[in-house]
Amino acid sequence: MVALVGKILLLPKNHFNTLPQPTLTLLPLSQLYHLTSKLTTPVMDCLKQLLEVHAAVVIDSCLLPLLSLLPSLQEHHKDIIQHLAPLCAPRLATCLLSTYSERLDTDLPIFQLLCECADFRATDTHTAALAVLTRLAPQHHTSTKFGQCLLSVLRRYGPHLQELKGFRFVVNSHASSLRKLVEMQMKKLEKIK
Repeated sequence: MVALVGKILLLPKNHFNTLPQPTLTLLPLSQLYHLTSKLTTPVMDCLKQLLEVHAAVVIDSCLLPLLSLLPSLQEHHKDIIQHLAPLCAPRLATCLLSTYSERLDTDLPIFQLLCECADFRATDTHTAALAVLTRLAPQHHTSTKFGQCLLSVLRRYGPHLQELKGFRFVVNSHASSLRKLVEMQMKKLEKIK
């Protein structure tokens, strides 16, 4: 894997623009779908370096397929996302968050990481975050971790949110020890709007 990623790194940046679209999906990165254990540090370092050079290719050929095609993310897949998502440009992280919002098995730490990396001004980011929060609210309404996640989203996206009604529903259904703090943050946002 390291050798294959290394060969990809040696290609000129514009090389991927000349390939037909189906060829991109045949990159060795698509093999991450079948991964059965965590990647070693050298392989992860190579992927990080590849992301720095060919970000769109890594997102399209590696992270988006992982998020959209895998029925359930295993720890080693989550590890890849945790290492590579912070290196993405905010607009690419927004794409990841949008894809992640369509999953049924949402992991709170991964969701929070993607929310932190995504473009906090983009409406797509707000829509995706609201979709996940709304879906998770009933099963995590007493969870402090969910409360922290909700609070983080409200603080980060708050001034840029266009639609507060959906977030108000999630806040009203929350019942952890952070409820008052979350409600105060929501009231601040409603005063601004």
